[in-house]
Amino acid sequence: GGFTPSFGGGVSDWSIATGISGSTDNGLMYDLSVSIGENRADYYIENTLNGSLGPDSPTAFNPGSYVQLEKTVNADFSKGFPVDSFASDLNVAWGLEYREEQFTVVSGDEASWEIGPYFTQGFGIGSNGFGGFSPQMAGVWDRGNFAVYVDLEADVTESFLLGFATRYEDFDTFGSTSNSKISARFNITDDLSIRGTASTGFRAPTPGQANIANISTVSGADGVLFQRGTLSPTNPVSVFYGGKELTPEESESISLGLVWDVTDALSVTLDAYRIELSDRITQGDEVNVSDEDIATLTALGVTGAGDLTTFKFYVNDFDTTTTGYDLVATYGADMFSGSTEFTFVLSDVETEVDRSKNGLVGQGFINRLEKSLPQTRWNLSAVHLNGDWRVLARINSIDGFWTETSGMIDGMATVDLEVARDFGMYNVTLGAQNAFDEYPDEEAQFLQDAIGMRYPEAAPLGFNGAFYYMKLGINF
Repeated sequence: GGFTPSFGGGVSDWSIATGISGSTDNGLMYDLSVSIGENRADYYIENTLNGSLGPDSPTAFNPGSYVQLEKTVNADFSKGFPVDSFASDLNVAWGLEYREEQFTVVSGDEASWEIGPYFTQGFGIGSNGFGGFSPQMAGVWDRGNFAVYVDLEADVTESFLLGFATRYEDFDTFGSTSNSKISARFNITDDLSIRGTASTGFRAPTPGQANIANISTVSGADGVLFQRGTLSPTNPVSVFYGGKELTPEESESISLGLVWDVTDALSVTLDAYRIELSDRITQGDEVNVSDEDIATLTALGVTGAGDLTTFKFYVNDFDTTTTGYDLVATYGADMFSGSTEFTFVLSDVETEVDRSKNGLVGQGFINRLEKSLPQTRWNLSAVHLNGDWRVLARINSIDGFWTETSGMIDGMATVDLEVARDFGMYNVTLGAQNAFDEYPDEEAQFLQDAIGMRYPEAAPLGFNGAFYYMKLGINF
């Protein structure tokens, strides 16, 4: 009841792709394609007002839209070339890609961002709860990039596979980069192999990360409402607090693995890896805007600074190292007049923040990055096939994880069940995810009382309890 703004949006997606693929008489394989796709989010907010407009304020607004448009052209080729000293042909793959990204912020209703006459009396600007995108926030930001790559792979001997790939990419906003990967596999015996890779990587910030902006009203842990914003890193307010144009992330990674066919029925793979990421992009910690800073920003001609209590912006601020291993074991057996395959997957991952360069992300963020995901998780599944029937049972288990408000949350396990029958043209599936209706530990009581958040919002296995379903499939 009372003043409770209702915020939401409509999301639409569409994409089109076309291409041709084939081979020539001399063995050249080709794949040519063109694709275009768009994602659009149109926001609305109701049961609210623009306080600065006073009694003339509407109570429903269209604050604006975000639109992401992507266009891609690919040309990929491959061909095998005989090499006398190799045990196989040298397979050469090469190609190029051209990609365009366009991020658009569409301004909202004038009333959703308008500075009304009551602003001078201390009333907030824009639709309360989620401020509209003003013409100053609106715009179209484009980025194009061109890439070319070469990938080589061959069996150097009957037991040794070696591969090398390199990719050159040029961005019209960030310049160029070259990255490479070397991979190898050695068969110790017919049933036992080792494999490894070493590579470098690159990820440019998206136009959305570089230009996104919005302001909304939220409730704090104590139930007090305040204005929170996300601004572009080059917004004058962000620059005042250390913001600057984003730069690309870079990575170096190495992995080493084992592949073992223990018996005809049992196979095991074990892979260990280490990934070093530098200049990682994330939203920085919330900046608390003081009255003194508001006065300074206003004196500098920055309008709307007084509407913010706290805000964030994207930064290149820290480096991380992630280490871990993945174990996968599969076992097949004939039983119950059919065939059954058991699969066990174990993953152990640990991330450490090596340094925070500019101090724009704090210890809270570092704790979330290092501890908010369970370090260990595993699942065990069994799939039984018998004629037209298929039965699935799976156990999912996670280690404990950390939340900023409640500390460590205990680990948990869920069970998924599914049975399916094929009727030829039709098939029917009955299933249950989290069949026994398990929930994570509850959040701290003050969060439940203040904002109704009963369970951790980032719970890895979800917080919606059991989900039961029936599916009908038709084969044409």
